[in-house]
Amino acid sequence: MLKRKTSLGILAVLAAVWLAGCEKPPVQEQQAAQNSVEEARKAEGPKYAGKEFNTLQDSLKAANTEIETQNNKFALFRNYTQAKGTLGWVSTTGPKVAQKARDTKEQLRKEAEAALAAAQTAVDTAAAKVAAAPRSKDSKEEIQMLESELEVMRNNIQNVKNAIQAENFPEATSNAKAITGQATQTQSEVQAILDKVAEAKAKRKGGKKK
Repeated sequence: MLKRKTSLGILAVLAAVWLAGCEKPPVQEQQAAQNSVEEARKAEGPKYAGKEFNTLQDSLKAANTEIETQNNKFALFRNYTQAKGTLGWVSTTGPKVAQKARDTKEQLRKEAEAALAAAQTAVDTAAAKVAAAPRSKDSKEEIQMLESELEVMRNNIQNVKNAIQAENFPEATSNAKAITGQATQTQSEVQAILDKVAEAKAKRKGGKKK
């Protein structure tokens, strides 16, 4: 009887040791890391912090793979230390990636809006110079061409506004800068027309004196 009790006692101790040694999967840590990745995704991490977001997502996948590897082992030999470390890093890094995405998006928005303002100013300046240019037989046709070009620029300005509205900020910035370049060129062409008109007038005056 005593021997039986002793055996049962030993089994109970072994069972307790076995249960203590059976490490449980880090379910809560896993969920926290997943939530962190989702936070970064909602902040448009894939679009505005792509490299960092991909690293975050890959780390979560690696941790999940490690957890599955440990789950497939005999219970007494499971060790989730590595997975927990990775999950902890994901949980703390996710909000940082989300913030970087938000900051990058806002910076790109500001750049696009500044480029739009510069383009609008350049087009308005060019339009004023074209409007003030004299219409003569030496300039009429060229002025009409410039007016047509300005109309195209105005349409493109609206396209830039639409791109900003749609949050296509790099496209908006690029197109706005192109418009600024075109408007600046138009201003130069107006001055060239004025110079040509002045030269033609001078020649006509010179011919009359003779």
